[in-house]
Amino acid sequence: MEVSFLKLILVAGALQGMILGLLLFSRKANLPANRVLAVLLWLLSFHLVLVGFDNRDFMMRFPHFS
Repeated sequence: MEVSFLKLILVAGALQGMILGLLLFSRKANLPANRVLAVLLWLLSFHLVLVGFDNRDFMMRFPHFS
């Protein structure tokens, strides 16, 4: 499985989204809105990881991620 520049960008963006989601989830001010935004950010980050690893070899090796 080769790692291209685009895959690195997508995975880096997903990692940043997960970190920001954790920070939002732990914040005390404006709690309901921050929780909703954090969950949406985590879902988008998970989708970015799936798009970044959208490779037939990867999905054949790990079918439970599809």
